[in-house]
Amino acid sequence: GRDPPVVNCMRSVLVLSYYFPPCGSVGGLRSFKLCKYLPEAGWRPLVVAGAFPGAGGFAQGDAEPCPVTRLPAGSPGFPARLWRRLSAPRWTMDTRFAWMRRALPVARELALKEHPSVILASFSPVADLEIALRLKAETGIPVAFDFRDGWRDNPSLVHFGNWQRAFEERQERRLLAGADLAIAVTDPIADELSTMGARRVEVLPNGYDEADFTPPPPPLPEGVWRLTF
Repeated sequence: GRDPPVVNCMRSVLVLSYYFPPCGSVGGLRSFKLCKYLPEAGWRPLVVAGAFPGAGGFAQGDAEPCPVTRLPAGSPGFPARLWRRLSAPRWTMDTRFAWMRRALPVARELALKEHPSVILASFSPVADLEIALRLKAETGIPVAFDFRDGWRDNPSLVHFGNWQRAFEERQERRLLAGADLAIAVTDPIADELSTMGARRVEVLPNGYDEADFTPPPPPLPEGVWRLTF
């Protein structure tokens, strides 16, 4: 008799990750490795990411783990350039909204075609979270936010004054209110997300990929002690 048809029982997840290899940002490495190993847990990732011509860096030895749609990161207009020059990076009013305008229609098309079971948005930038919530409003697909960094308590986020701090906190609360799950890389970030109104918070720490260290390095000479970071 004829063999029965092969049925793909894997659920799909739409991953929104502005940073993704070969972009050299360390933020993209977490999303990349998640996508590499999600199929082992029965999930098929579909990625929408920023394109950075000439970029090179992490994950050079790994094959592309899943379908990736890369869109130009976009060049900021004068107001955004001025904002960035004046002080440290701001996440709500950042230049990546130029990328958001390109990524939203592409992510919408993927969501309508592939019917993912969940949308996973990587923070930062804020634009990833905004896209995810817009798609949820249009399609009803649940949304999970992956916080590689804190927002309210992040020491690299310098404010002009209390007015901007309050503005940032309102945006964080608004976005978390729409998420079905918030994933934190550390316990302190998880505490922040809980106090800012996240409905459900889980901690998923960073790790390392054993495949990146195969074969293992040779043993150290006797009496040598090495500290790595």
